[in-house]
Amino acid sequence: MLDIEETERATALVGAQVRERAQEAESLRTMPPDLVQAARSAGLFRMAAPRSLGGSERDPLAIVTAIEELSHADGSAGWTVLIGNSTAFFAW
Repeated sequence: MLDIEETERATALVGAQVRERAQEAESLRTMPPDLVQAARSAGLFRMAAPRSLGGSERDPLAIVTAIEELSHADGSAGWTVLIGNSTAFFAW
């Protein structure tokens, strides 16, 4: 499980990679697989999931803030991470 500081660091790290490769993602018309894996490894697809299911159980503001950060790097990457967390939003 990631704590808030780890989530912020992970978001910044992945965001920097996403920003550098935004043009590549645009050309591919998808997020490069290795960047998806980096976001996954950083726990960014588990932010909304309950701890009991291996998630970080972040509060909505923390999740939206992380997605906003990614979206500044590349809107499509932010959208991808949002969708990856969306099913857990229904639990709220």
